[in-house]
Amino acid sequence: MKLLKRFVSWTIWGVILLNVALMTVSYIPQAQNYLGSKVADAIADKLGTQVSIGRVDLGLFNRVIIDDVRIKDQQQQDMLRVGRLSVRLELLPLLDGKISISSAQLFGAHLILYKENERSKTNFQFVLDSLASKDTTSHTPLDLRINSLIVRRTSVTYDEKYKPVTIGVFNPSHLKISDLSAHINLKALTDDSLNVNVKRLELKERCGLVVKRLKFHLAAGRKQSQLENLLVELPQSRLQIDTLNATYLMTDSGLQKGSLDYYGKISNTSITPSELVCFVPQLKGLSNRLSIATSFNGTDTKVTIPSLLIASAGHELDINAHGWVADWQKRPSWSVQLNRLAVSEGYLATLANAFPQIPEELTRMGGVQLSAESERNQQGAGNLQADVHTGAGDAKVDMNLAADQSFAGTVEVAALNLQQLLASNDLGKLTTTLALKGQLHEGQKPDVNVDGIISDFDYKGYTYHNLALNGGYNQGVITGNFDINDLNLEAQITAELADQHLNDKPLNSIKLQANIERYNPHALHLTDQWGGATLSGQLEANLAARNLNDAQGNIRLSNFNISATEQHPAYRLDNLNITTGHTDGIHFLTVKSDFADAELKGQFDFNTLAGSFVNLLKSKLPTLPILPATTTKTHNNFVVRLMVSKSDWLRRVFNVDLQLRQPVTLQARVNDFTNELYLNGDIPSFAYNGSWYSDGYINISSPADTMRCNLNIRKQMDDGQHLDLGLSAHAANNNLTTSLYWDNHNEGERMSGELNTIMQLYHNVAGKQEAHLRFMPSHIILRGEGWDVEPSDVLYSDKFLLVDHFSVQHGRQHIIVDGIASKNATDSLTVDLREVEVGYILDLVNFHSVEFSGKATGKARAWSLFDEFKANADLTVDEFKFERGRMGVLHALANWNHEAQQIDIHAVADDGPDAQTRINGYVSPVHNTIDLGIEADGTSIEFMHNFTKSFLSSITGHGKGLARVAGTLDDINLTGKLIVDGEATVTPLNTTYKLVRDTVVMVPNEIELRHMPIYDALGNKAILSGGIHHQSLTNLSFDLFVETDNLLAYDFKDFTNPDGSESTFYGTVYAGGNVSISGHGNDVIIDCNVTPQPGSVFVYNAASPDAISNQEFITWEHPDTTTVGTTAKLGATTPANTRADDTDIYINFQINATPNAALKLLMDEGTKDYITLYGNGSIRASFHNKGSFNMFGTYTVDHGTYGITIQNIIKKNFTFNRGGTIVFGGDPYQAALNLQAVYTVSGVSLSDLNIGNSFSSNTIRVNCLMNIGGQPAAPQVDFDLEMPTVNADEQQMVRSVINGQQEMNQQVVYLLAIGRFYNQGANNSTSATGERTDQTSLAMQSFLSGTLSSQINTLINQFIKNDNWNFGANISTGNEGWHNAEYEGIINGRMLNNRLLINGQFGYRDNATQANPSFIGDFDVQYLLYPNGNLALKVYNQTNDRYFTKSSLNTQGIGLIMKKDFNGIRDLFSSKKRKRKEKK
Repeated sequence: MKLLKRFVSWTIWGVILLNVALMTVSYIPQAQNYLGSKVADAIADKLGTQVSIGRVDLGLFNRVIIDDVRIKDQQQQDMLRVGRLSVRLELLPLLDGKISISSAQLFGAHLILYKENERSKTNFQFVLDSLASKDTTSHTPLDLRINSLIVRRTSVTYDEKYKPVTIGVFNPSHLKISDLSAHINLKALTDDSLNVNVKRLELKERCGLVVKRLKFHLAAGRKQSQLENLLVELPQSRLQIDTLNATYLMTDSGLQKGSLDYYGKISNTSITPSELVCFVPQLKGLSNRLSIATSFNGTDTKVTIPSLLIASAGHELDINAHGWVADWQKRPSWSVQLNRLAVSEGYLATLANAFPQIPEELTRMGGVQLSAESERNQQGAGNLQADVHTGAGDAKVDMNLAADQSFAGTVEVAALNLQQLLASNDLGKLTTTLALKGQLHEGQKPDVNVDGIISDFDYKGYTYHNLALNGGYNQGVITGNFDINDLNLEAQITAELADQHLNDKPLNSIKLQANIERYNPHALHLTDQWGGATLSGQLEANLAARNLNDAQGNIRLSNFNISATEQHPAYRLDNLNITTGHTDGIHFLTVKSDFADAELKGQFDFNTLAGSFVNLLKSKLPTLPILPATTTKTHNNFVVRLMVSKSDWLRRVFNVDLQLRQPVTLQARVNDFTNELYLNGDIPSFAYNGSWYSDGYINISSPADTMRCNLNIRKQMDDGQHLDLGLSAHAANNNLTTSLYWDNHNEGERMSGELNTIMQLYHNVAGKQEAHLRFMPSHIILRGEGWDVEPSDVLYSDKFLLVDHFSVQHGRQHIIVDGIASKNATDSLTVDLREVEVGYILDLVNFHSVEFSGKATGKARAWSLFDEFKANADLTVDEFKFERGRMGVLHALANWNHEAQQIDIHAVADDGPDAQTRINGYVSPVHNTIDLGIEADGTSIEFMHNFTKSFLSSITGHGKGLARVAGTLDDINLTGKLIVDGEATVTPLNTTYKLVRDTVVMVPNEIELRHMPIYDALGNKAILSGGIHHQSLTNLSFDLFVETDNLLAYDFKDFTNPDGSESTFYGTVYAGGNVSISGHGNDVIIDCNVTPQPGSVFVYNAASPDAISNQEFITWEHPDTTTVGTTAKLGATTPANTRADDTDIYINFQINATPNAALKLLMDEGTKDYITLYGNGSIRASFHNKGSFNMFGTYTVDHGTYGITIQNIIKKNFTFNRGGTIVFGGDPYQAALNLQAVYTVSGVSLSDLNIGNSFSSNTIRVNCLMNIGGQPAAPQVDFDLEMPTVNADEQQMVRSVINGQQEMNQQVVYLLAIGRFYNQGANNSTSATGERTDQTSLAMQSFLSGTLSSQINTLINQFIKNDNWNFGANISTGNEGWHNAEYEGIINGRMLNNRLLINGQFGYRDNATQANPSFIGDFDVQYLLYPNGNLALKVYNQTNDRYFTKSSLNTQGIGLIMKKDFNGIRDLFSSKKRKRKEKK
């Protein structure tokens, strides 16, 4: 026993001493190095590669420290470098086959792994192979335990070098992990269990991934697993799984089916998507943090999520859902409840920027809120309900799926803003309800049927209502029915699309029937092409086709109507039928209609029809530059026939202004196989854009190797002449000969000539295409002047142009082009001009935006045409005009600015020492722009007349200021300010107005006239406002407004117009009020609301319709004729002449007539008899210079005169009584006349009537009354007598001896002519014959006294020219001739603005029977208390003749005069004010 104890003791101490010895030795550096090399050699032998170890340090008992380990791969590249590896191994467990490491430390390890190419092995594969067990028949159980593993400053690199590197994106083929640190407890690792606790792990990967912390505890076995406290922290993200438990059953073959059962929970988790950009690059812009909370459980056939909550920090994204899904491997079933899905507009935009595949329409929806519920059972039945609310509108979905896979449901859309959703301004809101039903088929397309109503749909600003649709897809057939019942669109449409086999060819069958009952595209805001017209018709189509060439069937349009509008008549098309197909191998297309018939027949391909014509031309001119370089193969052989009989469809449907008088015919035959073309066309007579053409003819043929073309047409000119145009061309062997001729047959301004050219096409010595154009000697006539075209040559090839003295000249005038244009900068083309009209040059460059004219002389030079183009010009333009306004002599320098691609212009227009215009700027044909600055210094403003010529006959004057012509060449504007001195004459008014240093402002599309004082010829002032409008100096219009108190507004001196034509009126009108003048197109509208001022005279030719040209108001007839009275001679009415040419002038007058203005009517052109009226009234008149002159209103006469000539001998001035009216109802010739004029004959003896001796001694005053009725075109005039100084009994005695109106007219005329009553022979008393003076002698004395009175009155009126006062004289003889004559002075006057009226007769009667002459002093004075004369005060004195008493007495008096118009008793006693109130 003692020996045993001693042996054990020595053994223990031996082991201890051995360890101590080894530890002691291991601390010796030489020993450590020696151990390191031995261990390295052993490992190298095992691995078969180079291994080095710096040192090995053996710690107490079971601790080993290895430093500086380096292992190379078989390519002698570093594979592993370790700074220090420390392991404390437990020895006793090794006896049981277990590996138990109490602690392990790995510091500064760097593992470098790679793979050179796809077929090579990784550089570490040899290590795995060397460590693999050679015995594959036995298995050593794995039992590993590491109580503590610490890793610091470690990196791992893996590269598959043959694959591309992705920067910033995680790539398993290119891994580079750095800064790897970890603290891990591996409690157990066996063949069927794992228990690991990762206390901390952090790393970085070069893609940008940074793991700040990773920890978890995992325990897993063959029946269950448990993951606890999983925490992943990134710089801005955190994932936490509190628990994840799973139970299952693992067998040797794997997981036993149906044994899996798991549950888990995620909480306190927030993810910043942009931190995962290395995995999903699109997440770069998603920096908003998302919080996630959920729980889940399930089996291997079912997943249940009781709760899922996802929300962003600002709730831009918010998701709340729960549900389950099962049996997804077979027939899935599910139940999903989406309580809330909310996405803000901004978050949608962020998502769209991150993921471009997201439809852009989704981002335009604004915010989205969605709630939905969906479920499906194991039998396959299910449903879906969803409510969608967006910023663009709302939608509701309700769908049900039956177990037999049939489905039905509805979709409701409310006020969906399609404009916002689809970013289209044409669209608006949509409201619809759709019912869907159908059947799902396994592996096939489903059958779907849709039935619904679109109650509101906005398109182009119009809301459609009541659009019903029904359609679907069933067994490969698509059908659709549309019933539209909108106010402006009513139609029924049925369509069907299906597959069909025809002649063993698969084709698409298309059937369409459309009945359009009402279609108003203007009201629908679709197009203004047809104005406000309504279209209707029926369309039918029955086609079978895969493409256009194999189409068979027909299309028919019938009963097509376009309703009439104000601008266009109605149009109807009864039938249009298009048929296409193949018959006996012949391809055909026919068109039959009301307006045309056409046929295309033969062998042809629609896609190569144009190519056939190109190839034919290319066969004659193969090197023609305009032809394509490549040749399209064509195999066409067809004929074309066309006959067009009507063109109204072109005008009405397409707004093409074409009018056919005779049918147009065309026949053509094309054969690609024989290279032939024959074409003949006739256009006998047609009009295009208002111009008439006739004898149109075209012929193209290709006999043999030549193509010939002849074209002729005749244009009818506005002056009745015609212009013949013709072109003849021949093409063969790459040569083209042309002859262009024209002739207008106008000897006054002959335009004729013939221009002949020969063009030869070939390849030059350099192998390039070249054209040699020769101009043959020609003589042309332009505007009656002969111009000679000299022979010249032009050569053109690639970037080379030679012009050999091309010259067109007429006397001193010429245009000469000469020179070379090439890449060589020293070559140049020169254009020499002498006295060439600028208009010709502008026509060459097609510049017509503004109008310039003048005769240009100078030179222009261009070089580097095919490189950096350069050019300059130095021109002098005589008689330079801008917009037809004189500007003087223009000196211009122009230079092509290559950098700016524009023509720089510096010019001065010199119109004398006091008028210069400086122009600086540019014109750019390349950029289509112009910008010319104009400095006006006394510049003539005549150019303004071109803008206003429709209503102004002339503009003269000068302006100072700055202006600018700028814009695009098709949108030029004039801006600036000018201080203007000038005058303009208004054509319709013949008045000239002056501007004195006023400012005209020009803004884009407007010339503004801002409260400008204007003056007439007498210095009267008015204020002019408004502007002249234009659209880029075209489509001129104007709106002008004039306000004045007194202005000369109309001034024509006679009936003769300035152009020599005759008008129906003239006058001089001074007016106060408002006038507007507007002009649009060729229409000028003048609206006047004016009050005539003193001095206004308006003269109307009432004799114009020659109703009164040789008028005789009195028709003398024999007493036994059956017709008595007056008649008026009516003649044919001649249309009124105009004062304008092509301009339609409309003048609308509102004339507030007052007695200040005189209305004169010319009643007889031969005797110049005028009616001159002064009165009141509101007259509305309208005048059209190409139409009628109409007047409306009532003119009430205040006073007036009528100088009438009777029988071309007697001329008397009648005075109109107040209150007469002229009622205008349209045509002035048809105005209703109700006038009474009076002429007073004084000293008339009643003795001539032989009614008794008591009437033989005294004389009386007789008023000759003229009653004018009827119309000016047919006036009715009769006469009457009034004897104011005798009583009623005496008047009755006088009238008793006048038998009828015929004798009354005779007596009045005799009184007017002789001043006496006509002595009827039948009434003469025989007893008094011897006592009377001879009647013939008395008549001659009376006639002489009347003539003397007329001459005296004429002289007085010539000396006293005052419309307010009339003075006259009257001398009349009595029954004793000069022995008892009367001598009177007559005075009529108006004072106090026509309120005070004075009438008087002063004189005496020389009665031989009385000792003293009788004094005559009759007068009356009226004062109008109301200006209209309805209430007046009258004072009078008159002489009374008493024949029975043979005495003269005077009567004086004062009275009140009241006048009132009434239609009934009630009107007589009611007031106007009360009537106005009742109307209100």
